[in-house]
Amino acid sequence: MVFQGKDPLVHQLHCQQMSIFKQFLWNFIKAEIINEKTLKQLKRMELSEDQGQFLNLKDMFVGSHVDKIVKQIGAKDIVVKDFQKQAAAAYLTCGQYMQKKLPLDNAVASVDPELHFLHMGQGFLHQLPVLEKVILHPPCKTSRVR
Repeated sequence: MVFQGKDPLVHQLHCQQMSIFKQFLWNFIKAEIINEKTLKQLKRMELSEDQGQFLNLKDMFVGSHVDKIVKQIGAKDIVVKDFQKQAAAAYLTCGQYMQKKLPLDNAVASVDPELHFLHMGQGFLHQLPVLEKVILHPPCKTSRVR
């Protein structure tokens, strides 16, 4: 089995990391905050203290199975409250770790190499008429056919 290819895929990895990071944040941060911030702002967003960006503990995503159990036991039960606090702490710890470790603000990783070379190639193509006259064909007097 070979895990190697000819095409560079780091830009696709960057895109997936960005997507996973945002999806993770939606579990415990208000969607409007995530949607209005750039990736760079999300990477630098304060996650150690609540500045109005966190969802209420009862609105935080913990899974449908846990939601059913919470409805059976009751949202005001001390075990439920303790679980919600522990889940929030776990989300914060993981979010801070992802902010620190994921190269989300790495501009080089986010550029598709094909597009990068295409852009460079376009620059050369725009210069081609000038280069053609200077290098390939010395100026000469020819009549144009109309």
